[in-house]
Amino acid sequence: MKYFFTLILGIAVFNANAQINFTKYYDSTDIPTIKENARYYTEFVKQDSEYVATSYYLPSKKIFGKAHYDLDTVILKSKGLSLKYYENGNLKYSRLSTYKGKDIYSYSYYESGKIEDSTVYGKDWNDYDTYSFSENGKLMGHTYFDNQSESDISLGFNEAGEIIPGYIYYKKPEFPGGMRGWQQYLVKNLNFGLPLDNGAKTGKYSVTLSFQVDVLGNVSNLQAENNPGYGTMEEAIRVIKKSPAWVPAIKKNVPTAFRHRQSITFLVSDN
Repeated sequence: MKYFFTLILGIAVFNANAQINFTKYYDSTDIPTIKENARYYTEFVKQDSEYVATSYYLPSKKIFGKAHYDLDTVILKSKGLSLKYYENGNLKYSRLSTYKGKDIYSYSYYESGKIEDSTVYGKDWNDYDTYSFSENGKLMGHTYFDNQSESDISLGFNEAGEIIPGYIYYKKPEFPGGMRGWQQYLVKNLNFGLPLDNGAKTGKYSVTLSFQVDVLGNVSNLQAENNPGYGTMEEAIRVIKKSPAWVPAIKKNVPTAFRHRQSITFLVSDN
C-alpha cells in the first residue's frame, strides 16, 4: 500500500450537490464556522435551477446579504445581483455577475452610504477598471488592466491629487518564495504517511483549514473546518502553525490582514 498527498491552494467552497434547503454559519471573515462563533448565517433555499441565499447578522438577525447561486455546478457560483448590507441597513457591497459566473460590475460603500470603490469588468476575464474614493469623495486610486502591456496598472493619489510612487491597490500575502516556496514548505514538513501509519484504508483524506496572515505576516487564528481522522487534521495544523512569516497583503498601499484557506488531501493507495 502506498501513500501520497495533494495540495489544493486558494479558496475552497462546499459542495452543493444533493442538498435541498440548508443553513450555514460564517465568522467575520466569511469562513464557515459553528453557530456559537458565527457573525452571520445564510439560509439557502432551492428554487428551480438555483439557490436563493439570504444572510442575517447575529444576534440581531438584521439582513446581511442576498444572492443567487447556480444549482447545476459542483460548487456554488454566484450569478445575477449579489448584495451585502451594513447592520444599520445601508448598502455595503453590490455585484452583478452573468450566469456563467463572470462579473459585470461591483461597488463597495462606506457605512455612511458614500461610494468607496467602483469596478467595471470588460469582455475578458482579466479586464477591469477600478476607481477608489475617500469618504469625502476625493479620488484615491485608479487601477485597471492595460491591454497593451498586458499588466495591471495601479495609480494612487494623495490629498493634493499627486501620484503616489509605487502605489499598490491590492496584493495577496505571499509566502517566501511564492507559491512554489509554500508548496515546498508543506512537502518538506508534512508527514504524508501518517494516515497509513494510523491504520487508514485506501482512499482520500482531505482536511481544509483557514488561517489569518496578519499585518506583520504572522500566521494566526488557525482553524480546521473538518477532520477526516487518522491524525491528518492535527498534522496539517502542526505544520501550518509553525509557518515562517509571510509577506503581508496590501490593500490601498497599506498592509492588511488576509484570511487564507488551504486544503490538503492525503491519499492512501493499494498500488
